[in-house]
Amino acid sequence: MHGQTAKWIRVSRREPCVVCSKPDYCTRSSCGTHAHCMRVESDHPCKGGGWIHKLSELLPRVDLPDRPPRPRRDALAIAKTCFSNPRATDSRTALASILGVSKESLADLCVGVGWDRDGTEWASFPSRGINGEIVGITRRYDNGAKKTLAGTSNAGIFCKEWWWIGNGIVYIVEGPSDVAAMIDANLCVLGRPSNVGGLAVLTAYLKRRDPKRIVVVGENDAKPERRGEVAACVPDCAGCAYCFPGKFGMLATASRLARSLRRKIETLMPPDEYKDVRQWWLGNQLKGLTT
Repeated sequence: MHGQTAKWIRVSRREPCVVCSKPDYCTRSSCGTHAHCMRVESDHPCKGGGWIHKLSELLPRVDLPDRPPRPRRDALAIAKTCFSNPRATDSRTALASILGVSKESLADLCVGVGWDRDGTEWASFPSRGINGEIVGITRRYDNGAKKTLAGTSNAGIFCKEWWWIGNGIVYIVEGPSDVAAMIDANLCVLGRPSNVGGLAVLTAYLKRRDPKRIVVVGENDAKPERRGEVAACVPDCAGCAYCFPGKFGMLATASRLARSLRRKIETLMPPDEYKDVRQWWLGNQLKGLTT
């Protein structure tokens, strides 16, 4: 790209991704030389997810005005305020009923309550950085939508403060509700923020504790109707980031951890009848993982 002058522009319905043809999640460089696709693989994966593609046919250059950097917000102070809010206990109780986990596990994750400027309520899920500090806040709305609170990080992981206390087996799941289910099952767990996110923090935590086993858990979120839609996803695809993100994220995370930690990393998919670890827990099947 053109030195440091290039910036990333989000795709839209009017200008979809030139790699996967979708109108969301992906970006392109303002200088027109590269695309950052979240669905189609290349030889250049990004730590935060997706892949960089060098474009053979350049897109029109776009000159964007310089924007001042977004000020960082104190995620720890926000997490404390949300957790100590007088309505936080009732919020955790209601959310526990919706998710099928205990309010105690949500309290272990320091889940609190907050509101947007328009009064829309959300549950706050703090995420932790490399040194265990709270660096980000994920907002979970009643409709299940999840958004990172502006000004906080989306690169942290979800876990309780004393996450390593257990039988020496660490499970790495996707998302905070799966972490809560694992806590209820008395299992040692770390939660990545997306299917391939949080690698730097996961690596730091696991290096410090060196558990006897590390198991990365996937999700049964296959989308067979997508197969064959893009060049990187053939009609008989066994599971790529585009048609089976849960399986792909499990394998990619395990592979990258194995390289960085230089040790064996196990993988595990939930039984076919359960989408994820939380549903697996609701099916009373997680207790067998303690052995």
